[in-house]
Amino acid sequence: MRTFLNSICILILCTTSFYSTTTAQDLSVTTSTAIAERYLVTLSEFQLPDAATPSLTADEITSQIAAKKLLPIETIRVAIVDGIEGMAQFGKQVAVTTGTTGNRDSKTRQTRDVPIGTIIRVTSKSNGSEIVLSIQYESSRLNGNGTDDSAPDILTNRITTTQAISLSKPTLLGGTSKDQSSYAILTLTKLPQKSH
Repeated sequence: MRTFLNSICILILCTTSFYSTTTAQDLSVTTSTAIAERYLVTLSEFQLPDAATPSLTADEITSQIAAKKLLPIETIRVAIVDGIEGMAQFGKQVAVTTGTTGNRDSKTRQTRDVPIGTIIRVTSKSNGSEIVLSIQYESSRLNGNGTDDSAPDILTNRITTTQAISLSKPTLLGGTSKDQSSYAILTLTKLPQKSH
């Protein structure tokens, strides 16, 4: 009888120890997941033709865009978790005219499909009060309608950069003042933590 009771006590102790270890691991995983910061990355592309001068600073460009209440050519958003790359891509195939064949009475239009759209890849790394973002951004769009014999121009913008970003402050990533000016402005906001 004593041997049987000792066996039961040993079984209970082993079982209790096992569940305590498992619970501690689960709590560790839950805590690690809960503290991961989540952000919303908003990138907008603007044209600023009447102030497209190389002498403008980054702050002056963002200030003029805000003061003139300019509407963006395009805005793309992606939600990310700190330390994990986020990606968003939007695009389509469009048929553009490349030429015509035939004679004066009968002409056949030649076309080809061209991919256009926008893609962004972002990785964040929190560093105290700063948040460092590694960003790859690319956009392509048609410029005009072209003619019956030629395709329209395709405007392509590509930016790859790493910058320290302040929350909720519009930041100039890059731009050009040549021809049709184009400026990419990024804003980073913190998303609320998910409840478990």
